[in-house]
Amino acid sequence: MKGAINRRFVYETRVVVPNPRFHLDQLCRSLSELGAETGGKGADRILDFEIGRALIRIESCAILARVEAQDLVACHSIKVAIEGNIAAIRGLAQSSVLWVAACEVPFVGLTGCCGVTED
Repeated sequence: MKGAINRRFVYETRVVVPNPRFHLDQLCRSLSELGAETGGKGADRILDFEIGRALIRIESCAILARVEAQDLVACHSIKVAIEGNIAAIRGLAQSSVLWVAACEVPFVGLTGCCGVTED
C-alpha cells in the first residue's frame, strides 16, 4: 500500500512472547520474504504490503501488532501471516489471537484488553 492509506479495516493485538526483540527481528524477516517492505527501527517496525500494512511494536514481554487495510480479506490475510509467523517462531501450533478494532492512535484501543494497562 504505497502512498495514502484508506484505513477501512484497522485491528490490533498484543501477544506475550519471550524475548520480544528476537521475535520482532524474526517476524520482520519472515514477512519481508512474503513481499512486505520493512521500515523503521528500534521498537517499531512498519511492514508495507501491496494490500495493506502492519505496525509492529515491542514491549518488555510482548509484541503489539496493528494491521491496516482497505478490505476485510486483505486485513485478515495480514493478520493470519503475523499469527502464523509468531507461532512458527515459537515452535507452536497456531493458536487463536484476539484482535480488537483499533482507535486512531496506535495501540490506545488495547488498554484494558489483551493484558494492556495504562502506565
